[in-house]
Formats: sequence, structure tokens, C-alpha cells
Amino acid sequence: MKCPYCGQEIKTSPHVCPSLPPGPPAEFVDVFLTRVTTQVEPGPLQAYLQQLLPHLEPPAISLLLQHLPAVILRNQPRPAAEKIRQEMSLLGATVLLKAVSPTRPLAPRPGLPLMEPPPPPRRFTLGYLVLLLVCALAGLAYFLVSRQPSRPESEPEPITFASPRPDPGLKPVDASPPKLKESAEDPAQVQIRSLLQEGVKQYNQSRYIEAIHTMEQALLLDPKQPQALNNLAVIYCTLGWDSWKKNDFDNAKDLFQEAMHYQPEALCALRGLGFTYFRQDDLETALAWLNRYFDLGGDQADVYALISDIYYRQNDLKKAMEFLRMALALDPSQAAWKDRLNKLEREHTVEKDFLAGDTRHFVVKYEGYANAEAGWLVMTLLEEAYLRVGAELHYYPPNPITAILYTDRQFQDITRVPAWAGAAYDGKIRIPAKGLRQDDERLQRIIFHEYTHAVVHEWSRGRAPTWLHEGLAQTLEGEPTEEYFAFARLLARSDQLIPLRQLEVPFIRLPEPQAKVAYAESRLALEFLEQTYGSYVIRQLMEALAEGKTMDQTLQDATYLNYDQFNRRLLEWVGQSYGSQ
Repeated sequence: MKCPYCGQEIKTSPHVCPSLPPGPPAEFVDVFLTRVTTQVEPGPLQAYLQQLLPHLEPPAISLLLQHLPAVILRNQPRPAAEKIRQEMSLLGATVLLKAVSPTRPLAPRPGLPLMEPPPPPRRFTLGYLVLLLVCALAGLAYFLVSRQPSRPESEPEPITFASPRPDPGLKPVDASPPKLKESAEDPAQVQIRSLLQEGVKQYNQSRYIEAIHTMEQALLLDPKQPQALNNLAVIYCTLGWDSWKKNDFDNAKDLFQEAMHYQPEALCALRGLGFTYFRQDDLETALAWLNRYFDLGGDQADVYALISDIYYRQNDLKKAMEFLRMALALDPSQAAWKDRLNKLEREHTVEKDFLAGDTRHFVVKYEGYANAEAGWLVMTLLEEAYLRVGAELHYYPPNPITAILYTDRQFQDITRVPAWAGAAYDGKIRIPAKGLRQDDERLQRIIFHEYTHAVVHEWSRGRAPTWLHEGLAQTLEGEPTEEYFAFARLLARSDQLIPLRQLEVPFIRLPEPQAKVAYAESRLALEFLEQTYGSYVIRQLMEALAEGKTMDQTLQDATYLNYDQFNRRLLEWVGQSYGSQ
């Protein structure tokens, strides 16, 4: 792949492109204790930790072991840390080392408050002292006449810029203006300081375009002015995250790149580019930008979590777990990350010895050579689904999709779905492998159904409601069954439907009888959409959802009906189409 920084061909694994100026090696590391196996006695490990951390009492050591992962040592020489890792691994502990480079000089980062320029050199002449005294008296008089608070009392205290979590929202730079030390000998510096103050004021009033123009005027007076460069990067990062929140990812990339024009080591821009390329399903480029972010000293927990997700989608469960543990070590309050780590650990336990086969568009994993034929059969059917579903919807997922074959017990352990579910899609297609045969029509329906879920998820960027997911998956899995027609006639005679708004949640939460009604109604809704508005309406729905619109807005744009009106029209159509059968 190509490095997004210089365009040279590099591998994903390095944290920095070879063409960049090398920094000093990371001689120090932080030591993370991530987990302890339950198969060994805890006593020796506790004794070792007591010796390693003499400032902690035994109860504190026990408490530490109950709240993993955790940072136990910081800024340790790498050789000593490696020795600690080896010794603790013998005691049943898993230890990760995170390189730090405390001595590496970094360029000013966006988000720092306006830096006060150094005052002009003092020249202790008589004229200088007289001028200084006059200026001081004039300033005092002005202060007494027109004293005003620098900010209203109701306005919150100034806070410094910080890059956002995945749902971003930038915080402003310090709104407090720097103290001015005017010099009659250098009026340009006085004007620059005035422009910087005005630019910060405009920024904090969300007048971003005006703030850009003001900062650029300061650069015309001094093209290397560090505060102006710093704050232009901040402004463009803010605009970039605003575009990101609106799902305008192309514009977000342009704005983050513009921030790096002013500040090549802007962490907020590097982070933003990583998140943006991830949302555009360009996983390799996202990983390259995030590695660059780490190389320049970034250490935000949600970046570790995002990289974990990238490795998970690339089927590298070990790295996915490693980065998620690092994320939790930095932010243990994230309950969703803990749940996800538990799921990853369950998957790794089951799948660590699985074999894998791949095609251009799919990776299929299965247990042992005995299931190789079933794996080949699933790959063949998936490629067929790729072509037929793609031709129907005119959409093809950009990244390979993973399918995994399990025993019935493994399938339940991993998916936790009800017993009536024949397969599952949760970012990966999961199928019980028992009894798979080439002439099994049910298997083909399952493969087409689950692959359609993958398409809908990718196309709508995970925003499609369940009824749209299931309706489209059933439509493309094959011809309707007699059970479907029976439910359609039943719903037509009952003259009542479940409001589609209530069918946005996963059907696996429903009892089996209610789930069957929900599935039938979902397919009826898709049938109604296509017959009434044409097949192109599906593309309209998916693209609108991908842009971040609500389902209400999406239906309104595509059908000129809101949710309630759409439900009434659907009920009328079901009665007309199936009521007389």
C-alpha cells in the first residue's frame, strides 16, 4: 500500500513511513497488565507484584488484579520492561508494552491556547524608559475609564481544544487573549497580536470563515507566525469534524488535509483522517494515518479501539484484542468495549485453530479438514450471491466479507441468538455447518439471505432499520414460501399491521411467533415499495440512510410519505393484494 504522507510503497505494520525524518528510538515503555489466566495460583503473581510495586498494600494489589487491564508502570527502560514481561508471563499474566518517546520534540499541536510571543528585546535607554512610563500611564487611565470583564460571567471557563471521540465535537481554543507587550519599535508585532486576538474571538463565536481570513492576515505579516499556523490548523480541524458529523467524508478529508498544510503534525487532523477513511471502508489507509498519529505521540483510547475494529474486520483477532485491551487500560469506563472484548475472547477461543479459504470477495473459516468441503461449498454460493445480489441492487461491498462455519454448540456460544435462528450476521456471516449439502436449497437461501444483510449493512453504513434489512434479505433469498403467503393473507384479514417504527429493533429479541409476523410484514413492506415506487427506491433509501438521515426523513424523500402515512398506505396495499386470496 502507499503511505498517505509521501506516496511511497510501505507495509501496514511500520508506524512511520521510511521517507520521514527518523526520530529517536523509543527507549522507554509503559507496562500494561491486561489479563491473568485462571489456571494458575494467584499467590506467586501477587507476591511478585508486591515486590514490583512496594508502595501498594496487599489489598490494593488484589483490587488491581480485579480491574484489568491496567497500567502498572510508566516510562520504564525497554530491557527492564521486557524482563518484567517475561517473568510475569511465567506466572500466568499477559503483559503489553507501549512505546513512549518522552524526549522527542514535537511541533506545536493544534488545540493549544494562543501562545504568547516573546516580548521585543529590552533596550534600557532613557527614551525607552520615558516611553514605557507614558504607555503605562495611558494604559492605566484607559483601564479606569472603560474597564470591562474580558468575558461575561455566564460564559463557561475557557477550555483547550481536544480532538473528539468517534462522534466528534471539537472544543474551542483558549478564549482568553494573550497579554500584549506593545513595542513602538515593531508595530507589525502589535498588529499581529491584535489579529490573533480577533481570530480567537471569531472562532469562539463559530465565525470560522472570518477567523480563517483574520489568521491569514497575520500570516501575511509573518508567514512563519506559530500561533497563526497553530490556530488555522485548529479551525480546519473543527470544520473537518463538522463535515464528518454530517457524513460528508470527502469534504472532511479535504479539510483535515488543509489543517496539515499549516501544521504537518496536527494530531487532530491525523486522527480525523483515520476515522474518515475508516468510515469510507478504506481500512489500509485508515490504519496508515492512525499509525502516523501514534508515531507523533497520540495516545487517545478511542483510536486504539478503532484500530481494534480494523484488525477485527481483517480477521486478526489477536491484534484486535491487544488494541482493545490498550483502549480499556486508558479508559476503563467504556462498558461497551468490555463487552466487545469478552466477545472477541470467546471468538478467539473457538476459532484459534480454524482453517481459512478465500476468494476475491470472501474469507471463509471452518474447523478442520473434515469441513473443507463445506467451506468450499459456502465460498461457491457466496460468490454466486455476490454476482446475483450485486446485479439486482447495483452495489458491491468494497472489502472482503468473512463467513464462519460452526458446530451448533459453537454457533450458540458465539452468536447468543435464539434457537430458531438459522444463521446470523453481526459484521460477519455465521452459519451452523451441520448437514450442509450441495443440493440443499435451504443452504442457498441462507447464504443469499445473510449476504444481503452484509450488503445492506455496508451500503447504509449500519443505519438501516431491521424491517428494511429483513425485507430485502427475504426478497433476495429466493421465491416466497407458502408460510409467507399464509401470513400475508392473515395480516390482510386482520386489517392491522405492526407499525414499522416498532420493527426497527432486531427481531431476535421477539418470541418466535411474533418474529414470524415481523419477518412477513418486512417482506410485504419491500414488495409494496418496489411495486409502487420501482426498484430504484431501494438505492434512494440506502444512500439517504448512509448520509445520516433518519428513517422518517428517508421515507419522506423517497416516497413523499412520513412513517405513519407509509404504514396506512402499506395496510391498504396488503388488503388489496392479499385480502381476496
